[in-house]
Amino acid sequence: GIRIADFGYTTSTGSGKQLLNPTIAHVGGDDDFRQFFIRRDAPDETVSANGLEDGNVLTFDFDRDFRGDAEAELDSTTLENGNIVVVLDRDGRDGREEMILVMIVTPDGDILRQFDLGRSDVQQFDPTVIALSGGGVVVAFSDEDDDVDPVYLGFVANGTGLTGRTEFGTGADVGGSNNNEPALAPLPDGGFVAFYDNDVAEQIRGQRFDAEGNFVGEDFLVSDGS
Repeated sequence: GIRIADFGYTTSTGSGKQLLNPTIAHVGGDDDFRQFFIRRDAPDETVSANGLEDGNVLTFDFDRDFRGDAEAELDSTTLENGNIVVVLDRDGRDGREEMILVMIVTPDGDILRQFDLGRSDVQQFDPTVIALSGGGVVVAFSDEDDDVDPVYLGFVANGTGLTGRTEFGTGADVGGSNNNEPALAPLPDGGFVAFYDNDVAEQIRGQRFDAEGNFVGEDFLVSDGS
């Protein structure tokens, strides 16, 4: 590829000051991007953003305050309508338990909708998100109760739920598994493939889903490290 421009964000150094976990969303053209990152100035933390548009660096007013974990995962994707979905792993210190925060954001940084996913009695982590052909979006994350299983939920572009909470992965229905770190890939027919790490078997496995979120076939082996 060709480097078009460098853009970023700097902060003064000092105790508790950090920039962490950047994620980039492409919002149109050859050089139109938005970058989201965690800005930490202990004890306060914000999700912040900047961008690149037509070769020009943007700095726009997007600061979503939260008291979270500086190691929190952050991911983003661009919808077919141009809006961006950002997902964030909480750590529970802001009173919302260890849940996944979902934000639907315009390219100008306006938050159209935000909501939490997960259950208040267990931990949720490893969030990831992809846009689907047809305008939808899928969020996946790891869910820990008596074991660990990846979970996905599907939504239409405005955040309205399309599917329920669905666990997947080897042994997800019997317990005792340790499946985590999901990754998602969209398919041309509007479906998607979810990959995950099976720590017990030391394998990377995958599961295909159709556009309605239904399982397509059995989960399959991608890589065996045992």
